[in-house]
Amino acid sequence: MRITGLSRMTVLTKNETKSKDGQNTYYKLGVMCADEVGMLSCNEAVYKNVDAGSTYDFETVYNDQYKSFGVSNCRPVKG
Repeated sequence: MRITGLSRMTVLTKNETKSKDGQNTYYKLGVMCADEVGMLSCNEAVYKNVDAGSTYDFETVYNDQYKSFGVSNCRPVKG
């Protein structure tokens, strides 16, 4: 089951890494939500559309099959 939510977070850092065989690229964002800081996985589209230091409304997804939590979509916060 996939459970989605909406969270407002500030992007602190962006990180991309290659798999050992070089076939895949993994994208992560360092984010701050309220007083908590952590790293979240995201897809390439989200990674390319966010800037460090900016705040976004992120669509988050928890996948219970893989026990994973990440970001699937974003929208910049105006103002």
